[in-house]
This record gives sequence, structure tokens and C-alpha cells, in this order.
Amino acid sequence: MLVQLKSQVDKIVFRRPSQFIMSTAKLMENGDFRVVPVVDDVLGEKLVRKTANGKLVYRRYSGTEGGKDITDRSTLQKMNEVYNLLISIEDIVEKSGQNFPFLMSSGASSSFPSDSSRNLSSQGFSTVPFSVQSSVKQSIASAPSVMESRALREIPRLQENADPFYVKDIGRGCVSIRHILDGRFLRMSTGVPNVLIFRTNENDAKSEIRFDVRDINIPTEAKDLVDKVKQVIKERRRKAF
Repeated sequence: MLVQLKSQVDKIVFRRPSQFIMSTAKLMENGDFRVVPVVDDVLGEKLVRKTANGKLVYRRYSGTEGGKDITDRSTLQKMNEVYNLLISIEDIVEKSGQNFPFLMSSGASSSFPSDSSRNLSSQGFSTVPFSVQSSVKQSIASAPSVMESRALREIPRLQENADPFYVKDIGRGCVSIRHILDGRFLRMSTGVPNVLIFRTNENDAKSEIRFDVRDINIPTEAKDLVDKVKQVIKERRRKAF
């Protein structure tokens, strides 16, 4: 009975992770991991990672249908990335003496961040225990920027519901964009018009992909970064007139 109850209790909640931008990822008290729609939709698709009979299983639930095994590598990889992130954050929260449940978000605001808000040394993950969400804002000192392939290290902290993108001028009217939570990186080419350069991490040259911003086949992992570049350039042009 207690085990069943723990499977229904949220421990870490991450709203709109970049891997599942329209969903909420949850680490449950019993260790299960879930990806559910942001909007509470009974018919929405739900992804679950759990241990059943001593075996790790990945299941996809759609509407009222029974679960089906998840087999596509892309979804499995994204689930594992977010799961490992939440496990790392769970460890940080426990060591820092913070309370559970623990809530964070990478949802971008509609406004362009000011110079002061882009001062990364002063930014932070805003974490709000559910019992005091309306009145108390808490933060942790660090969170992982990359999951399995890199050691846990401190990264700048990001305000809940603040813009999760770090924008930097690189000259000739061009900018680069870095996602603060997962390290994905995109920059405009300063030499070739309309060309964008994407990396899964700023320092990972092997992952580099170049593409035309007008291309309809923009890499899925880069779409939110491309949208941010367009937003920044549009805003700057508007202010120039």
C-alpha cells in the first residue's frame, strides 16, 4: 500500500524541459519517472520509466488505452536525459537540506532579458515547495548542465519562468544562443547570411550541424534556439526604428 502511494507522490517536478517542451517531467517518490502533458488532458500521451518485476521498462500511454513499450531511440534518449537530470537535482536538493516536493521550470518568458537578468552569476533556479508556492521563493546553488556524459558541475542558476536562454553578441549584427539548462548552443554565421551553426554543447565541435534558417528541415533539438534567434533579431530591428 505504501509503495503504491509513493508512486502517486511527486518528488521533483520539471516544467517544460527542452526535450519535451510541451510536457512536465516528474520524478516520483518511488523512483518512477513520468512525462505528462502540461495541460491536464486525460487523452494526452504520457511516457513512463519504471521498474517492474526487477526489470526497467519504458511505456507509452495514450488516452484510455493500455501502455505500449517505447522502442524508438530518440524518445528513449530524451527520457533518459531528463531522468538523469532529475536524479542529479534530487541529490543536490537532499544535500542542501531543501524540502520536497521540488519544482523548477525552463519555461521562457515573452520578454527579452535585460542586461541585469543576463548577468549569469546572479541568476538562479527558482524552487518553490508546493505547500508554500504562493508566498515563498527558494533557490539551490547549482544544477547539472549536462547529464550522463559529463560530471555534475555548478552552472548559473535560472529563475523559474525566466528566459532559459543566454544571448551573446558575436559581432556583425549576429548573436549566439545557449540554453542554460542543457547546454545546447546555436550561433549565427558571421560570414554567410542565413546560416546557423548548432551544437549539442558549445564545446562539442563533433556535434556541429550547419543549416540555412530558411530550411524546413531544421534539427528538432535546435528549433527552440532558432525561434529565440528570430525573436531577438526581430526585437532589435523593431527597436532600431
